[in-house]
Amino acid sequence: MNHKINTNYLKLPDSYVFVEINDRIDRHLKHHPDADLIRMGIGDVSLPLPDACLQAMAKAVEELGHSETMHGYGPEVGHKFLRERIAKDYRSKGLPVDWSEVFISDGAGPDASNIVDIFDDSVMVAVTDPVYPAYIETNAMMGRCGEYRDGRWTRLEYLPCNKENGFIPPLPSRHVDLLYLCYPNNPKTNAMLSKQYCWISGEDLTSLVRTENFQWIWAVLCGFDKATALSEILEYSLPYADGYEGFWKIPLTMQHPLAKIEIVPWGSSLTLIFSYSKDIIDDFMQYHPQSENLEDHIGRL
Repeated sequence: MNHKINTNYLKLPDSYVFVEINDRIDRHLKHHPDADLIRMGIGDVSLPLPDACLQAMAKAVEELGHSETMHGYGPEVGHKFLRERIAKDYRSKGLPVDWSEVFISDGAGPDASNIVDIFDDSVMVAVTDPVYPAYIETNAMMGRCGEYRDGRWTRLEYLPCNKENGFIPPLPSRHVDLLYLCYPNNPKTNAMLSKQYCWISGEDLTSLVRTENFQWIWAVLCGFDKATALSEILEYSLPYADGYEGFWKIPLTMQHPLAKIEIVPWGSSLTLIFSYSKDIIDDFMQYHPQSENLEDHIGRL
């Protein structure tokens, strides 16, 4: 029996980029076993799950073991109780979201890949260069990218995104039907992050967080008394996130001697809050009921 397969799969490179990254890491460590390697190629979690997640997952598994509480296949848009809880969280932040507007999927990556199925195979595609590999390969598997030669697809429009053009890709040089915008440029944040430190008022920071869609991965955000001058602050060493033992060693300590509060995004998996003001910590924990005392968390590690 003759089975027709999608021959576009045969055009894909032999090695996926993340597999190549792991192979190179393994080869490097084989020759340099004592290397202190900072892995920035593949986004992965770096710390164990917080206790609130562990308890919720354990409770969900326990429910599956009893006929009275078990859940079978969920609705295609997600369980109503979960959609209601997510909508409630948004409403608590002042956003009028109804539970019927919430859709539960398996992640933005698969959604961004699956949505191209609604387009005809003949559409012209443009991507920023570099770009998340799945955006290219899902189109290549549908036959939209032509042939793969010398590391490039012949029918794909590449829009360079580099230091020379300020990480702002040019417009396509020809007609395209589908354009992927995946680049880090933002004039406000570029100016803010152009130095080793950023000096910004609390009001401006609040406005930035509310209007710009970005996330801190590693940072130390120090809050100072408004009467404290920048020159006074720079008399001390600049704070840093990874490697400072005071964040994880009891008694806990903040880094900058003049700071009143320090907020530390930790590898996108945790956010640490330190302050000499008990009221600030109490208010934060009340607003985020799933937060926990850091000393208790450290005690379980």
